[in-house]
Amino acid sequence: MICPKCGEISNGGKWCARCGAQLEIDDVAHISNLNSESGASGDYQPPVPQSSDNSYQYSTDQSYSSRNSYDGYENENSSANKLKIVLAVLCPIMAILVIVAFLAVFGVIDFGFSKEAEIPSDSQQTSQQSSIELLRRQAMNNIKIGDYIEAEKVLKSLLELDPYDDEIAVLCKIVFNYNQALEAVKNKNIADARNYFDKIPGEYMDYDICADVDKLEGQIEEYESAYTTFSDIKNYMENKKYDEAEMAIELLDESRLSDSDAALLHEYIDTIEKEKAEKENGNNDEGDESDFGSQQSASITESYASSLINSYCAAYVSAVNAGDFSIVAPYLAGDMYGTQKKMVESCVKDGITMDFDYFSLNSLQKSADNKWKAKVSEGETIYYADGSAKSKSYTWTYTIEYINSRYYLTKIE
Repeated sequence: MICPKCGEISNGGKWCARCGAQLEIDDVAHISNLNSESGASGDYQPPVPQSSDNSYQYSTDQSYSSRNSYDGYENENSSANKLKIVLAVLCPIMAILVIVAFLAVFGVIDFGFSKEAEIPSDSQQTSQQSSIELLRRQAMNNIKIGDYIEAEKVLKSLLELDPYDDEIAVLCKIVFNYNQALEAVKNKNIADARNYFDKIPGEYMDYDICADVDKLEGQIEEYESAYTTFSDIKNYMENKKYDEAEMAIELLDESRLSDSDAALLHEYIDTIEKEKAEKENGNNDEGDESDFGSQQSASITESYASSLINSYCAAYVSAVNAGDFSIVAPYLAGDMYGTQKKMVESCVKDGITMDFDYFSLNSLQKSADNKWKAKVSEGETIYYADGSAKSKSYTWTYTIEYINSRYYLTKIE
């Protein structure tokens, strides 16, 4: 018979030998009859179509239908194969994705998709802003009461919270350098003290730390003046100019020196005393021809005169800033003592403070026995109570006198 699926001649079984399609019972019986009619052996010969148009048409239609069924079967097999291929590719991928998702859920893998820690919520931002304002008030209060160590800690914390706050950054520089300079002064390390002090931003004048910064500058200048004088003393001693060294020692505030320099100063004093004793013994040996005990005219060098006036200028500024005339009093005698005392008291009353900017000795001339005229140039910055400031330059002529074995400033013109 002809298989309705593939259109080929079947061998008479219930299944088509070519495509495996199941044959109807009538078809099997029919093909068996055909086989018996054609003999036990030999090839099956399909029936010749009858002249009847309907019979032929039936045969043709049956063959066409069988072939269409086979094409549909092939299409179904093709679709099934494609589905199998897609599943074979997708299944491993889906398995990998499931495993990765499982690991991500339990924190084994972090893809960084969570932004909760990076983007603070509104409540977090509000809390942080409140902390900043609280720390700012605390820092300002610490500065107001003069607790600059604590103020520095708070300001650094503020910068960590808000590194772009320019005012806090400037305040932090002011307080940090002030604390470092003050510590260096306590250790009598004046070079470091000056280095840190010069790094203090000029905006310090706008804050409550202003008065303490000015006071610290006066202290640094006193130390610098002392070391300038001590440097002159060392130079005199190296050149055996003992009289000049002794006069410079009278101007020196020993408390401004380091321990090692103070010890060296006492060695110089001992050396000078020995030299004086030897000189006196030599004069006593000369008997009546000696002029020992007679009044001798004193002398002064430009270096000593410069050191004397420079020390006075630094002491005067410190006296005004501290409101204490006794700081500058040891340098004065005669008319100048009274006039400078009134000047210091007037500045303190008016709320004036000062910075000592510069000094230079222009000339030194002897005007009489034990009296000299020193022409100088000076510069200072004056800070008024209303917050304004003004830099001034002066040219003065000081009178220096040698009185009771000491040199004093007695007049200013």
